[in-house]
This record gives sequence, structure tokens and C-alpha cells, in this order.
Amino acid sequence: MKRPGFYEGVLVAVVASVTGTVLYGVMTMFFSVAFSARAMVTMICTAYLLYLLWHSPKKSGRITAVFVWFMSLFGVWLLDPPFVVYLMLLVGVLWLIRSLAFYRSITSALVDLGLSGFGLLAGLWAFLTSGSLLLGLWTLFLVQALFALIPLQWSRSIQSNLAGRDDSFMHAHRNAEAALRKLSLS
Repeated sequence: MKRPGFYEGVLVAVVASVTGTVLYGVMTMFFSVAFSARAMVTMICTAYLLYLLWHSPKKSGRITAVFVWFMSLFGVWLLDPPFVVYLMLLVGVLWLIRSLAFYRSITSALVDLGLSGFGLLAGLWAFLTSGSLLLGLWTLFLVQALFALIPLQWSRSIQSNLAGRDDSFMHAHRNAEAALRKLSLS
């Protein structure tokens, strides 16, 4: 499959935020607010994970990724941490699986980790300042859509070219200084 683009990520953000808000509203009619929030986040994150795996260029490891995801969910539900820690753990596991599924360099994965953390903070900020679950989910997944702009691998050739340019520049600079010394002594 083709790697998702930014606009596709924006569409996913719209679908996830609307679906999550409706799902939460319906679930609170039958369950407690705390259970409804955790269940809604679990379902939305699971759907997002399946979306990522569907678009992953790597064909191997999908079953393992789903197994790791469900074992992580089991562990998090068993530990029952505070809700913010719960969100951090789920976003962390999503980041890990997305990094393994899409990137070929540690630098790209670390940039994605920063993006995931920023998305979580932005989503929490949007929710806490507006009181709108829709806006909080929208912000979280909109920032996550930016992962499409992270290169699969940071080019080492650019870094080596810059280092080579510095070396060749320094070599030319030393030659010029030597020529100036010879001219000044003559």
C-alpha cells in the first residue's frame, strides 16, 4: 500500500474525532464516564492502528504488531493508571508501531516521537481549554497527520557532503594561506 499523505491524515482526523465524540456520547448513556472515555480511546486508537498497518509499506510484522497492541491494551487495562498516563501509554505504543512500520532511520522515529508527544499535549490542551471532546480528538489526530511529512530516512549523503565540503574548503583555505605566505616572503 501507498504511505498515507497529509490530506488523508486530515480526513482520518475528521472521522476519528466525529466517531469518537458520538461513540463517547452513546456509551455514557450506558456506562460510567471513566469507562466510556477509556473504551472510546481504546476503540479509536485501535482503528487508527489498523489504518496505519493497512497503509504500511512493510508487509511483515503486522500480526506481531496487532499482538503487541492487544497485549499493551491488556496490560494498561489491568494496571488502570490515571487517564492521562493511559493516553500517554497508548500514544507511545502507537508511535512505536508506526515507527517500526514506516521508518528506516532512528532520526525519523525520534522526530515522530516528538510529533506524537506534541500531538498528545495539543489534544489535551484543546480539550481542557474548550471542554470539547471533538476539538481535543481533532487536534490530536490533526497533529498525527503530520507524520506523512517526515521522511522515511534522513539522508546521510547530505551530511557527508557537508562534511566533505568543509574538508575541501579547509584544504583550499590552507593552500591559499600557504600561497600568501610564499608571496609575502618573496
